[in-house]
Amino acid sequence: MRELRPPWSGDGELPTISDVAIKLMQESVAKEINAWQFDPNLLDSRFYKDPTEAKEMGYTSLYREEDPHMTSYAFLIERTERQFQNFLEREDVLSQGSNAKLWEKYNRMGIEMIQAIILLRKEATQRYLHGLLILNGERDGIKGLGIPLQYVGHKRRRSGVRGGQDYPIMNFSSIFQQAWKDKNVRPKLQAKNFKSVDQLVVWATNLGNPHVFVPLEYNRREFHYWRAVQTWKWALEKAKANADSLSSLMDKMNLGEGSSSALSPDEEWPPMNRMNLVEEGPSSPPTPDKDWDEDSS
Repeated sequence: MRELRPPWSGDGELPTISDVAIKLMQESVAKEINAWQFDPNLLDSRFYKDPTEAKEMGYTSLYREEDPHMTSYAFLIERTERQFQNFLEREDVLSQGSNAKLWEKYNRMGIEMIQAIILLRKEATQRYLHGLLILNGERDGIKGLGIPLQYVGHKRRRSGVRGGQDYPIMNFSSIFQQAWKDKNVRPKLQAKNFKSVDQLVVWATNLGNPHVFVPLEYNRREFHYWRAVQTWKWALEKAKANADSLSSLMDKMNLGEGSSSALSPDEEWPPMNRMNLVEEGPSSPPTPDKDWDEDSS
């Protein structure tokens, strides 16, 4: 952390977090993250409903009936965030003004990074859904809807994160209305137990949410991806709460450099790169799982 300057410092000497993130994405480093690489004890099998494999290796099960889609990845992120919260609660950590200023800066950096991760995941979901809608049949265990590209469209936007991939923009209501009227497409959708356009819209806009009833059940990857997004949203709430606390503490210390975390929920990250609409012609459609790893970034 000390080797990186925050994007707003502008000293021109060390790479910004944005620079580092762009480089990682260019080098395709931001793919799948395995929690066991950070903690060898966090094996995926510990989160399986059937604890047999974990027990045979001498581990206790970490599966919880009330949170069945927890993964080793989400567990690692949440554990790390809780450790950070416990660290900030220590009396000696923020007792000196210099420490408060340092952690206030680090927390702001954390907020920006988490916002970027959430936005990248939203964009990745759009790419995944686009491929899923136009996929005919089944591929690698993933069932496509087989909707013609002419209905799904091919308009794309530039990523809201510098270095991120363009992503498709889709009007699900319009797409599914056209598909439902098509006598060749509607039977395919009905075969997947969809009975209306509304059901299709709910299915697409809640991808992976286990609390929403859908005729076509989501697969394991989709459940896990949704669960990971909830982890990052939770971490963002914690970071914003930290920002308010640190800002108040710095005001009490008369340091005058506290900054509120009052950010718009829909604010794009980073603000220097607003999304721009890009028109693209039809191209080879991505497979639904091409760049949509449940445990990426």
